[in-house]
Amino acid sequence: RDRIIFPIWDQFGQVAGFTSRAIRDDQKAKYMNSVESFVFNKSNILYGFHLAKNAIREKDSVILVEGNMDQIALYHNGFTNTVAVMGVALGTNSLERIASLTKNVYLALDSDKPGFIAMERINKQLAERGVVPKYLEFSPQKDPDDYLKVHGALALQEKIDEAIPALDLLLSQLL
Repeated sequence: RDRIIFPIWDQFGQVAGFTSRAIRDDQKAKYMNSVESFVFNKSNILYGFHLAKNAIREKDSVILVEGNMDQIALYHNGFTNTVAVMGVALGTNSLERIASLTKNVYLALDSDKPGFIAMERINKQLAERGVVPKYLEFSPQKDPDDYLKVHGALALQEKIDEAIPALDLLLSQLL
């Protein structure tokens, strides 16, 4: 189908499914995943978690991104405490897995309307577990991968260091 295929691992590093990414503009569905099953439930899989869990513990923080390409780019640039949600879904098991390792969560989702809606939803889910995530905004770039390509790892680290709680952003928009 002329797509890039990525294995999707569970938290133990075992392949649980696959996702494929379109490589041409005329291809419908940017991402296609394995069929949902008892083995592959995308809302309860964090892409790259098996690689990032030790770094999450060591750094006492996690960077949550929207797609596998963002996770790969950040990991490659030294942000080894990065995991990706599969789309914009974050299931109960994934939330509990994150909250058990750290209370310092950075939401680095796409800087578009679906990414903002996902940020609101994930912020609420984490807040219900006593976690106050911080928000990273990448405009005019679309996502963390694009931001890294334009500004580099040092600028991204600065953005992380200066991140504000997602709740502050949501309250300021309401006001």
